[in-house]
Amino acid sequence: MKNVLQTIVALLTTLVISCSSNYTALPKYKRSDWPHWSMSSEKCLNMRQKVLKDRSLIPATINKKTCRVLNGAWNDYYYPETLHNSNSIDVDHLVPLKHAHDHGAAHWNREQKKAFSNDPQNLVITNRKYNRQKSSQGIATWLPSRIQYACRYVRDWLSVKNKYGLEINEVEKTTVKSIATSCKGLKLFATRDLERENQ
Repeated sequence: MKNVLQTIVALLTTLVISCSSNYTALPKYKRSDWPHWSMSSEKCLNMRQKVLKDRSLIPATINKKTCRVLNGAWNDYYYPETLHNSNSIDVDHLVPLKHAHDHGAAHWNREQKKAFSNDPQNLVITNRKYNRQKSSQGIATWLPSRIQYACRYVRDWLSVKNKYGLEINEVEKTTVKSIATSCKGLKLFATRDLERENQ
């Protein structure tokens, strides 16, 4: 087990604080520049389908003709819900692609963008309606409503940003410091199988 507050504070100290929010000077974001759902190491399944298969709490039902996961049991990353039908699920980018673009990734080459888009560490399972609410927002404007989920989200958000050298701005930094005080005393499992942390 890891102390969430200690982890958040440690990650925050490693990140570059952006002094500018002038995103208009950046190249225009195009989702097509970020190849996602590339084929995984597992036969037939792309990365989205592999995440669904690997993180199902029960053996997932797979249509072998279409290479799609149909049913399983998945704990929602953002809220205390269990999902069963893949049609109601999104595999969400924890740090959204557009947000990454605006915070240090605009000039990455295509391979770097592909790696980020398909990194399991940045992919979480959620109800489609929650992903629509979150969209490309950052932690300064959107957080899960339950504190345990919000703390984990901020911790993992910072971890992904640290991994890829992405910046955070002053508003994000303030948000992190504010929520970190609420995370004091909370402990979360350190496993990479994020969806199985839910209680």
